[in-house]
Amino acid sequence: VKSLLIDQSKIDKFQMNDKEFVSFEMLSNPPMLSGFYERHFDGLLIDCYIKHNKSKYTNNDGVEYRIENQIYLFVNGDYFKFSSKKSLYNLLPEYKSLLKRFLKQNSLALSKKKLNDLPRILKYCDELLSDEA
Repeated sequence: VKSLLIDQSKIDKFQMNDKEFVSFEMLSNPPMLSGFYERHFDGLLIDCYIKHNKSKYTNNDGVEYRIENQIYLFVNGDYFKFSSKKSLYNLLPEYKSLLKRFLKQNSLALSKKKLNDLPRILKYCDELLSDEA
């Protein structure tokens, strides 16, 4: 079977399994490494991009591959690295108590490893910022 080598410089974005991936070059002022990023959330004032990575680790049991995603939030024209709910609290300190209450009332988890609830939480943050504007 012949392999297909794609010229990535000619691709702006693509979709796979209902997820959109955009090229690093399509983002405005990105501080991240080049490549493609999943557009995980696209709000009015907040966007979320994920660089999916796997790292190879060798131990006594053999080789292990670990998922080490890098998550970036785009807020007010700047990118911020996301690693935990604390990073979100630091990004939006004026809404910390509202965010804590929202997470607790809706039993939502917020961490780098649990991304299922992230769009719902970011939608709430986007609404908070939109109400302020």
